[in-house]
Formats: sequence, structure tokens, C-alpha cells
Amino acid sequence: MNDFKNCRAVAQGGLESALEMGLSVEDVGVFKPHPKVYGLASQGHDPAPEKICFASANGWGAAGADAFGFAAVWLDPRSEPEDRLPGRPRTRITTLGDLPALLGVAS
Repeated sequence: MNDFKNCRAVAQGGLESALEMGLSVEDVGVFKPHPKVYGLASQGHDPAPEKICFASANGWGAAGADAFGFAAVWLDPRSEPEDRLPGRPRTRITTLGDLPALLGVAS
């Protein structure tokens, strides 16, 4: 597990204190959108995929998370065109600062 102290996007969103852990693709040896990457969120934890919010700065990462069953959020500050992929993010936000309100938690 990784901490988020060196993650610029998390720091800019002021979310360090709201996040408990990070996960790395290095643990499974493949990259998104491979399902093993998204499966990391359930290893050693109990949440069902639909109870997990997956936020990604990549449209394809969010689409892969949606296809896996997560509530996917695309961090899209530049209003990029949506890729033609099997999954689709639940919503788009322009800054991580928008995430707490979307999830119904205090920032």
C-alpha cells in the first residue's frame, strides 16, 4: 500500500486526511484497464465493487473501473472527449476538490 503524501493531485484537492491508503499496480504486475488492477481494492477488504468509488484522471481508467463494477468518477479538468470503451464513468469532475461533495462527505 502507498501513502498519498507525494501525490500532487491529492494534495491539491486537500484530500490527504480523507484517504486511508493507496494501491499500486506493482502488486499485480499488470496495468489498467486489466481487471486484476481493480481487484486490488477488494483484497484484504470487504467492500463490494459497487460500494467503491474509483476516481481516475484517465477516461480509460475510469471506464475500466466502471466495467469492473465500481462507481467510476473521471477527473477531467480539460473536458476531454470521451473514449469509445465498454465502460463509462458515472460522472466527471474537474478537480479532486469536487469529490467529497459527490461522495457526501466533508472535505
